[in-house]
Amino acid sequence: MAKHYTIRQGDTLVHIAARECNNAITWQQIAADNNISSPNLIQVGQQIILNCGDDSAPPSPGTYIMGVDVSYAQQNVDWAALRSQGVRFGLVKVSDGTQIIDNQFLRNWNAMRVNGILRGAYHYFRALQDAQAQVDQVMSLVSLEANDLPLIVDVEGAFNTSATPSQWASGLTHWLQQIEQRTGRTPMIYTRASFWNELHLPNSSRYPLWVANWRSPTSQPILPSDWAKWTFWQYSSPDDTSVQHTGLGVNFDLDFFNGSYDNLLSFIQPAHT
Repeated sequence: MAKHYTIRQGDTLVHIAARECNNAITWQQIAADNNISSPNLIQVGQQIILNCGDDSAPPSPGTYIMGVDVSYAQQNVDWAALRSQGVRFGLVKVSDGTQIIDNQFLRNWNAMRVNGILRGAYHYFRALQDAQAQVDQVMSLVSLEANDLPLIVDVEGAFNTSATPSQWASGLTHWLQQIEQRTGRTPMIYTRASFWNELHLPNSSRYPLWVANWRSPTSQPILPSDWAKWTFWQYSSPDDTSVQHTGLGVNFDLDFFNGSYDNLLSFIQPAHT
């Protein structure tokens, strides 16, 4: 059914499609229905019409599903409010290296489950610390359930500036293999092209990619050299003032899943033949 909507500060057509129409329509359809020539030409206070159709319908194939990722930096996240604004998955930090546990992890992990948000947990990998100890720490904190995403390893340069490519290769390979063996799930890799391409690691394209590339959500991310496609895309951070999640009193890293909600469920629980 059609409804009227007033543009708010921080809105984008992508967010409106997800939050107001549960991704039943695309931002391109909103633009066409309202004669908007560019998604960047919307203004606060502007009235638009949303032809959302059946509000209870699942997202249509080919649309992106919206999510957030959080850590201790976002205290007391209101997951119920996020759910009401169109967020369908959350990726939360569980640990860092061998000794640091995110003090918001258990709260976030349990609250996502209560509020019907699909959940994933990521570990910040430290290439100069013992890889097995990092595996053991993650496994002591996270017990995956059937509807949870695979575990994720965060691969980036901060706190790892003196690590050599060989240290990265041996440690990261060990972490990925051990996590896959102990969970029965293929883990995911979070990274950005500019850092990953400098490491010259063995090809890792068999692991689903969560790529960090902060740019317009109507474009496509720049991928690390190993991957031809992305599974999740972190397209904005709290430092990116051009795109913000509004109305919740805190800014989040914003993410997309590359597909429909049904595609996301299939990714979590692939069909067995």
